[in-house]
Amino acid sequence: MTQQQLPLTENKENNPSYPISPWIYLAGITVTLSGIYAVNYGINDPGFALLTYSLTLAGYIYSYLARRANFNIVSLPLTLILGSAAVVVALNPVLMGMLLPPIAQDDRFLALQVVFVWVAIVHTYLLSSDSAVLFTCVPCMTMLALVSAHNSDPQLQNAFIVFVGASIFLMVHENYLRTQHSRILGRTVHSDRRLFSGQLQLAALCLAGALLLAQLAAVPIQKVGQSIFGSVSQDSLSVKNESLKNILSPIHVNERKKVQLATGPVSGSDIPLLKIQCNRPLYWRGAVFTHYDGVSFSNIYNRDILLTTNAESGASNPQDYVNMIPVPKGFSSSDLRSYAVPPNSLELPPEKMKDSSSVTQNITEVNGVFSEFYGAGNIKEIKTDMTGIITNTAEEIKTSSPLPPSLGYEVVSQVATDSPEILRSASSSLDAVPFYIRSTCLQKQVSGQEDQELQKLTNSIIKGLTNNYDRALAIKNYISFHCKYNLNAPAAPRDEDIVYYFLFKSHQGYCDSFGAAMTMLARYAGIPARFASGFITGKAENDGTYSVRENDKHIWSELFFPNIGWVTFDATDGAQDITQSALSSSSQGSFARWMVSHGIIPPLIFLSILCLLVYVVWSELRMRLNLFPSRLKVNGQPITNSHIADAYRNACLLLSKRGIARPNSMTADEFAAWIADREEGGAGAISGTMERLTALHVLYRYGTGIASVEETIQADEALEQLDALLKQRGKHALLPAATQPSP
Repeated sequence: MTQQQLPLTENKENNPSYPISPWIYLAGITVTLSGIYAVNYGINDPGFALLTYSLTLAGYIYSYLARRANFNIVSLPLTLILGSAAVVVALNPVLMGMLLPPIAQDDRFLALQVVFVWVAIVHTYLLSSDSAVLFTCVPCMTMLALVSAHNSDPQLQNAFIVFVGASIFLMVHENYLRTQHSRILGRTVHSDRRLFSGQLQLAALCLAGALLLAQLAAVPIQKVGQSIFGSVSQDSLSVKNESLKNILSPIHVNERKKVQLATGPVSGSDIPLLKIQCNRPLYWRGAVFTHYDGVSFSNIYNRDILLTTNAESGASNPQDYVNMIPVPKGFSSSDLRSYAVPPNSLELPPEKMKDSSSVTQNITEVNGVFSEFYGAGNIKEIKTDMTGIITNTAEEIKTSSPLPPSLGYEVVSQVATDSPEILRSASSSLDAVPFYIRSTCLQKQVSGQEDQELQKLTNSIIKGLTNNYDRALAIKNYISFHCKYNLNAPAAPRDEDIVYYFLFKSHQGYCDSFGAAMTMLARYAGIPARFASGFITGKAENDGTYSVRENDKHIWSELFFPNIGWVTFDATDGAQDITQSALSSSSQGSFARWMVSHGIIPPLIFLSILCLLVYVVWSELRMRLNLFPSRLKVNGQPITNSHIADAYRNACLLLSKRGIARPNSMTADEFAAWIADREEGGAGAISGTMERLTALHVLYRYGTGIASVEETIQADEALEQLDALLKQRGKHALLPAATQPSP
């Protein structure tokens, strides 16, 4: 056995005799990191990203070294056990909170993505075979699918392309290794290297073909979908069918602790979620946010307080803020019917809100699963049969668990006036603003500095205006005039300030971008402002109620006026909606239309790539599946022996084309000696090459030994050298005149 020859044993992929390809682990690392990167891109938590990346790299290194050391790793059973454990963790809020970053704890969709991140990370420690590495594509593909459902940022598209390229190479390389295991039970580093470039080319061509075919297929698929579903309008769906849809796939409505801005296209349905009885149209708020970090809004300080009933209001101190207070024992629903909402440091006391009005709202949950109570303005009181209700400095009112379905409750709010005359007369002095509002709702610095371009823009907008109302109105009108409303707007880059990007570069977005821009420009104008999330008014019904649907979920800005309170300013009001036109233009700009409209060259290039792709795939399959076995191959003969026999037969064909045919009665050794006797100059390069190839042929065609992979490589090299020598010497320069050997 030569130094690089490997023993022929039974086909076991993880047999320690086989060289372990580092390339399959590098491809697996790329696949896993692309999926984890997509999830971390939406979370935007550097600490969590560093943790997941580090654990992933450590897992691959551990699995690779353990496999080289022949350490037994139980892969599939342990993976299934850990997957089941992940489901249990996902259903347990306490356990989930320990493994999730803060932003994902309030977002179940994002939490599901993080669960798959941990599944993928754990799996990296269980890679006991090439097939196990290939399985990493499954959780990573799931992660990318979940992320792309709500985010079409170009950076994520690049991550998907990297994933597709790496996974294609992973499949090609794993298939090659598996084929080599089953056919030549042993490999060498040299033999792996010979076909490695071909595998890279195959992976690249598959990637290019997949992307091109996807672009071409998008148009006919869209047309088929339109022909099937185009006649069914959303408005034609009955409430009964919408309710059934909600039962099968309930809509979860919750306010997050941090609102990530401009993360890509959004969508919503006409399914009604709330039915609100109120004497005037208002915005129904769920939470407010004060701190801006360039890509999101959140609350730096957010503490919880347990609400008490009006009857029990003296039993506890409503200002005693705690993280989570359990429901006191002995309380019943009748005891806790009416809850007083204590004063919030971000709100004026109702009695100090000049010209405000008390508004009662009767709210019923029609569909969906809610986590918060909703209401307008400064909520003073809430009436419900629920117990354990808490509020916080974000002005959320909720319980520690989701609200029961079809819950009905009553909210009493103090709503600030929106009279232009009264608002114009309000003081513009910051001294009239309460300290806590002034210290939190005028924050402009991001990463320690203010944006001078935003300050210049604000100064130009409010130039010459003398009161905060006119300044706020000018800012709102500027944003709604210069920016377009587009639900299909692509995600903004995460390395830029979202407000700056929205106002100076993209000029398009949906409500969160409009709300963020209104909030920050108002702050640059010296007006306290905050970011609010909830629902717009909804559709007015004939019975005097408002039907609030899923697509009424909204974000807006609220500005503070001294002695008046918070007033809603919605910069999307009056903005041009280009959602449908943008969607149409993107369809018209499809790849297929581009190719047809640019002459014959692009289609020819595309067809050439497809032909080359088919050729490479066919060549790979023919080689691996051995569709054309050698004529010299017999049953039970190792393929290495057959490969050497093929090389010798091809050498004879080369000589035959130049008039030197081997008679059937002449043995291989006699034919080699005959060539050596008649080559010009005695035993030269041609005869020497032929003698080496003949020796291998005789040894393994007629003997009982098994050729090594290294010897098949030597036979191929001899054949290539013979072909080159014959071409160099020409057709008649091989032998003297009497060239034909006699029988």
